[in-house]
Amino acid sequence: MNRFLISSVLLLTMLLGCVAYPTTRSYFEPNSEDGVLTATSGCGYHTTKLDSLVREIGDISIQVIPEYLEADNLKVTVFIKRENDYVSFEPELVVLDAKSVTTSGDENQTLLKASDITSSLQVPTKSTPYYGQWYVLTFPVAADELNGISITLSAESLALGENSTNDLVFRFKKIAKQDFYYNSINC
Repeated sequence: MNRFLISSVLLLTMLLGCVAYPTTRSYFEPNSEDGVLTATSGCGYHTTKLDSLVREIGDISIQVIPEYLEADNLKVTVFIKRENDYVSFEPELVVLDAKSVTTSGDENQTLLKASDITSSLQVPTKSTPYYGQWYVLTFPVAADELNGISITLSAESLALGENSTNDLVFRFKKIAKQDFYYNSINC
């Protein structure tokens, strides 16, 4: 009976091009007080799909996406979108406030700068009518050692012109939730 069930699921998966199964997801859950909860993918997790934060400041959109991979250093993607021009951004000034709990139960708090930064730029096209900037910041701390993170984009790191503002803080806490994962060839 068990082989029949597995075979049926595999056959349906091949025919429909879909995969779906229950799972538990560990990730950094965004704090809704720090922006609009946004999904980073159209497919994937169902319950925990709102896994990043977006803030609109004038005509500028800033999205922060932390990546949780067990035993890997924490990576945070900062995506900046603007219709008319690029935004001057200095990612080396971004500060990570990392919170962890020691084996004795004490909380550690560490301020870190990115140890590695990669970036890419996009010019407007018909399908993407805006300027896009992606920055992937890798911090020298294992993601699975953290309980919470706070990413600060200082006013000095982000030139917003007339949209100038105070420091922008994006907070997340590590959590594990029951979820349902689905994927398709259409995603």
